[in-house]
Parts: sequence; structure tokens; C-alpha cells
Amino acid sequence: MIDIENFTRAGANTIPCFAPGTHIATARGDVPVEALRPDDLLRTQEGGLWPIRWLGRQRVRLAAQPAPLSLAPVRIVAHAFGPNRPARDLVVSPGHGIFWEGVLIPADHLVNGASVTRLWPAEITYYHVELDGHGIVLSENLPSESYLDEGNRAGFETLFGTRLPKPPPPAAARVFSGPALAAARAALRRRLVDLGHRPALALSLRLALPGGMVVEPLAARERDGRVEFRFAVPRATPARLLAPRAVPAEIPGGPADYRELGFAIHALLWENGARRVEIALDSPALGLGWHGLEGEGEARWRWLAGAGELLLPGAGRLSVTASALPGGVYYETAAPHPAPAAPAPTPPQSALVMPALTMPDLAAEAS
Repeated sequence: MIDIENFTRAGANTIPCFAPGTHIATARGDVPVEALRPDDLLRTQEGGLWPIRWLGRQRVRLAAQPAPLSLAPVRIVAHAFGPNRPARDLVVSPGHGIFWEGVLIPADHLVNGASVTRLWPAEITYYHVELDGHGIVLSENLPSESYLDEGNRAGFETLFGTRLPKPPPPAAARVFSGPALAAARAALRRRLVDLGHRPALALSLRLALPGGMVVEPLAARERDGRVEFRFAVPRATPARLLAPRAVPAEIPGGPADYRELGFAIHALLWENGARRVEIALDSPALGLGWHGLEGEGEARWRWLAGAGELLLPGAGRLSVTASALPGGVYYETAAPHPAPAAPAPTPPQSALVMPALTMPDLAAEAS
């Protein structure tokens, strides 16, 4: 199987890929994408039947990527857009176009921290389904695009079929901004209460350990517009910092930034008696689930992406200094995602300026 080690963000944002287990509507019923056959006819959202021309796949090791955010799969939970849309959780590549009101919207532009979120598996296999033309198929009953060759086929392993002689015209326009995107994001927001999502009332941080153990902070103290969380660490272990999540693009008048942000982490300190270890924000001890190092002046921080991996050197206490997205509506983090075997650091990316923020709820707890 092809192992993609150097995939650019531009490529990831244009390649439609399905995760294993995704059910695709065919003439013989809903079939997992990995079980599709050469003679299958796929149902389109208009009701027609299109033959599969080519099926490919690629394996991506997120932990080995220089920019894992560009490849991290996006999960759209069941019923996010309405009853049975999708019918089950749908997991696709970040650039997979979701068909909405006549246009295609990349899945990563629909991330909202609640019903549409990023996942952080150590690795994932993506499947690519090409038809006789660029079509809108039903994936878990949600209309989304088939594969469109834009010069990136060489990195895929062919399972069966032959490529088209030349790329077909796009089935619909792809949009990255504007009224159509705003309408789709608004439709997702209207559904959140029906799906049981609630904004986080208190901005809390937790520590997840192997075996499903979740550690609450011993204390949370506000200082200089930031909050210091302190945790008891029982042993040396790979852990995950869990924060509620928000998206800058959801803030009225905010930047067109569709990243899923937890808290901005400013400092990490592990202590055991007289031993003190400051864990650098660019340390390899920080694995998947973190955005790149950012800064303004001498200040530096890294945003959590919901479940940031952290290797801890032993039993002791961990202090985490954090602040939140100003004006962001936070949603509680879903169940922790599986940790990778070998975490890798994430390189810097464009900064979102992070002013100080006071947190009255946590300040009251710490007093």
C-alpha cells in the first residue's frame, strides 16, 4: 500500500476521500467503500446510477506528517444537517466536498467544534471513488463528491479500474467563503440543540490517561488574564489534554479561520519534589492534536485542537497555563481519540493574535 509522507495542504484541500466503513449508496444497497466491486453502480443524489470507473486508496500516517492538520479526517456526526443527513457518522478527508444548495463545501470549512470535528488517529486509510464523470454520490445518505483527478493520482494505490482519458468538468462549484458557506454553517448550528450539544458553561481542562482514566485539575488559578491548571500525574505516560472546542469563524466579525481550537497553551511545567521540567511548546513530547507554534512579540503559545497528546516523564504534578479564544462559543470535547504510537511535533503556521482573557468561573474556583 502507498504510504503518503509528503502531502501538501493544497492537495489535501482538493482531494475527496472516504474513510473505511463509509457506506456508499449503490444499486445493491448501502455498501462500505472498501467493499465496492468493479460492477457496482452508484446512486447519485439526482437518482441516477453511475458505474465506478476506478477505485484507489492511500494510507496516511498523521504522526509522521509535517502538517497533520491538512490531512486529519473530519467527522460529521449523524443527523448533523437534518434527520438521516448523514444517517450515520461520516468521516472524510478535510478537502472532501459536501454538496449543499448546489455547491461543494470542503468538509474542513464546516468544522464547528461540536457536530463537525476533526479526528486525530495515528494513521488512516483513505479511499477514492471515481465515476464516469464527477458525480454527487450518497455517502451515509449525505450528498458528497466522487473523486476528481486534479493531477494527484500518482500517490494512490489502484484497487481496480482504469483512469478516465481526461478529467471531467466539476459537478458543482467549490466554495471556500461567501453566502453559501455561511448558510451551511448556520444550518449546522440550528441542529446543535436537537443533537444534544450544549455550550461549555465553565472553561475547564482535563487530562486523559491510558485506559480511559480522565483526571480533573486539582486547582485552577487565574493570573494575568491566564489560568493555571494543576494536575496530579500518577506515572510516566502518554496523556492527552482535553479542552472544549471553538472555531474562530463562528465569532461575529471574527477571522475566516476554520481551525478547531481548544485553549492556547502558554506553558507546561512538570514537577516531582525538587525536580522541575519545563516542557517546551515545540518539544517532541507534544504530539498530534496541537496546532503550530504561534506568537506575538516575545509571547509564544500553541493551540490545542481538542485533544493534544503529551508525553509525561513520570509521576508528579503537571501545571498548564492556558487562555481561551475571546468571544468563542466553546463546546465540550467528545470522547478522546486513540493516541498514536509515536507523536511528532507540528511546525509553525499563521498566527491568530491571542489577547488576554479573564475567566470569572475559574477565578471564583481558585479564590
